[in-house]
Amino acid sequence: MTFACDKLHISPKIFCLTQPGATHNTVYVAQPAPIVVPVQHKSTSEKAAGFVGGIIGSAVRSGSQLVTDVAKGASQELDRYASSPLLDCFRPGCGIQIRSKCSGGCLRVLPNGQVDCLGTIGNDYTAHFTIASRYENKVVLRNVAYPTFHLVMSNGTVVGTGSGDSLCTFRIHETLLHYITFQHVISGQFIGVDSAGQFVHPSYLTSARDECKFEIHLMHSPFGQKYIPKH
Repeated sequence: MTFACDKLHISPKIFCLTQPGATHNTVYVAQPAPIVVPVQHKSTSEKAAGFVGGIIGSAVRSGSQLVTDVAKGASQELDRYASSPLLDCFRPGCGIQIRSKCSGGCLRVLPNGQVDCLGTIGNDYTAHFTIASRYENKVVLRNVAYPTFHLVMSNGTVVGTGSGDSLCTFRIHETLLHYITFQHVISGQFIGVDSAGQFVHPSYLTSARDECKFEIHLMHSPFGQKYIPKH
């Protein structure tokens, strides 16, 4: 049945509808009270994480190189201000060992300045590195056994003959499972080691590859902190 309303009485909770030409035929419709939904404000870090997650999801769905580049830039921007017990191992003056996720060996510097991944955890000082400097998430790594040697990328190969200048700077990133990736700032190339302990050419590497992931062992800290790798 359809009604044409000639009288409309409004109260905060009741609508009164009266059929024209009719007597004592009034329909009352209850208006529900308004529902108040509390607004939850996200922290700055949660907003940033959501923003990056949305961008990365868009990149995967669209395959757009532009969107992918934006996602990478946003991730790097977050890394500049990231803080964690693992990243604290990279405070200047700390001594670390860098153990490959794939091979289990540690990066080490040989007397001729070459680098391999056959070092062992413990007192193998050719496989110990001091954090010579750090700015935001960019570090310079100096070898303990040969203090004049610093890690650097040269023609797609990681070597220990760097002098400690800006060419020796690597960008660090902590993964969700608490590994670290090392990306050469100048060339954009990643350090990567396969399951046989051999270096992988950077042209085959991305930050998501296991070959690029390294476990960090804190061997010395002038700040007194401890760190045990957990994945």
